Amino acid sequence: MTCKKNHKFVAILFLFTFLFFFFSFTDQDYIIVKDMMGNDIKIKKEIKSVITLDPFSTQIMISLSLTDLVVDAQYGTNLIGKGFERVAPQYKNWGSSFSGNNLIFENIAAKKPDLIISQIGRGGLDKLKEMGFSVFIVDVETPSNFLKSVQEVATLFGKQKEAKEINALVEEDLNSFEGTKETFSAKIYPEKPKIYIAGSNILRTFGKSSIQSYLIGLSGGKSVADTYNQTKVDINPETLIGMNPDIILLSSYTAEKKEQILQDSRFSSINAVKNRQIYTIPSFIVSWDLPSFEIVGGICFIRNIISKNIYLDTYIVLLQKLYSKVYALNLSKDEISSLLLVAK
Repeated sequence: MTCKKNHKFVAILFLFTFLFFFFSFTDQDYIIVKDMMGNDIKIKKEIKSVITLDPFSTQIMISLSLTDLVVDAQYGTNLIGKGFERVAPQYKNWGSSFSGNNLIFENIAAKKPDLIISQIGRGGLDKLKEMGFSVFIVDVETPSNFLKSVQEVATLFGKQKEAKEINALVEEDLNSFEGTKETFSAKIYPEKPKIYIAGSNILRTFGKSSIQSYLIGLSGGKSVADTYNQTKVDINPETLIGMNPDIILLSSYTAEKKEQILQDSRFSSINAVKNRQIYTIPSFIVSWDLPSFEIVGGICFIRNIISKNIYLDTYIVLLQKLYSKVYALNLSKDEISSLLLVAK
């Protein structure tokens, strides 16, 4: 009887010892980090596979040369330009985890990602956490938050040095624009030109908390939608007429094209329409009015419109340096001028 008790004791001791060492060993493979919302996230020390749930998280992975780890990504088929394939040739294999803007959870589960990265506010994040996935949330809605997101994601992969270098370049450009925004348009316009940026359609725009408003401000213009606090705003035709912008900028993903706006009799009294000052913001890797390093291109584009190409050569050099440093792309003068000279 005593022998059986001893055997039982030994078996229990062995089980507890095994579980202790098993979980101790497993935990050694993980670390606890905080995402940009302050959530504690348990992630693997060595991340081998990633799914990004929005185009901006995907842009961060691209800029850090981490696309080989991306097993699926949302990249925005209506947002990307002809340069996207050059920085992410594998993108044609991405997309099976998404149906439009909705997540296909069984496909995500089948890919077994070590990490999921998502912009704040994305639907389905709680369910992914319940499924046991490590979900790291970023906030990219302002340029400073976007650059911080780059640094935070870089830390997860030991890419802090690379992130610091590319962020420093972009911050230098943005600070330069900041220093001249109040006087930039003075030689061309008696007052700052009033600018309207359209979103997915001509009657959807962006309020003062948006990155689009920031772009207009650094460009030396005045956003006519800054009376709205929210990021995205739906307006009616009468409101747009009352805003009376000097320049209308269509995004690369705006439903209406320039000729449609010019031919729409509702808008015929607007200064931008009367003077044919309607332009489409370029998209090379992604649309230049969205959170990415290409916001520098967006500012150059708007400034080039305002200054009527006076500083074109300066902007070409600046963007050549940007694309080389951030995306390892050596773009020719003609390639960049073909984007900027949409304003001609």
